[in-house]
Amino acid sequence: MNAFDFIGELSRRWRTFAWIAFGVAVLGTALIAATPTTYTSSTQLLVSIDGSTTFEAYQNDDVARERINSYLPLLTSEVVSQRVVDELRSSQTAEQLAEHVSAARVPPNTSLIDVSVSAPSPDEARALADAYATEFISYTRALETPTGMGAQKVRVTQVSGASDPCSDVPVRLALGIPTALIAIVLGAAAVWIRSGSTRRRHPELAMLVKGN
Repeated sequence: MNAFDFIGELSRRWRTFAWIAFGVAVLGTALIAATPTTYTSSTQLLVSIDGSTTFEAYQNDDVARERINSYLPLLTSEVVSQRVVDELRSSQTAEQLAEHVSAARVPPNTSLIDVSVSAPSPDEARALADAYATEFISYTRALETPTGMGAQKVRVTQVSGASDPCSDVPVRLALGIPTALIAIVLGAAAVWIRSGSTRRRHPELAMLVKGN
């Protein structure tokens, strides 16, 4: 079947195409609408190391960037999440909360870490982002200060408070485009399958249509 034949089949079987495409579009839209709205708030942490000379400062910048590689998985670990759960008395488990947290180094190769937390409400997202910053700073302070030593050399500070939460509604609306495309493709596929089945069962009809 060439393209012109298929276009002819679409015009003859437009009801099949319309029903399948409409059904898929409605189902996809319903699934998107049923997905709960989530809000994401972000905060930034700075990793720095004390240095008294210019040479040490350059060395410390390199060490700080390397230290970030070990901090990133810690931020999304259940260890830190449990501290946040305890602090906020959240009903979620540490494992559940950790699934909604992401951490990434701010490009280019800097000593800044972006921490983003998602939650069902904007207030909760903002509170969680600030709590993660506070608890992580406290946690790393204990890690970086050896027993019996003075102030720690590695420091983590929060350089920006939790941002105004943004919802995922624009992303969900954008999903309407691929949903519509999938509906069109499946509607066309249904016409193709039905047409092929008819041609196999009634070859004489296929020859008649082709002749016309």
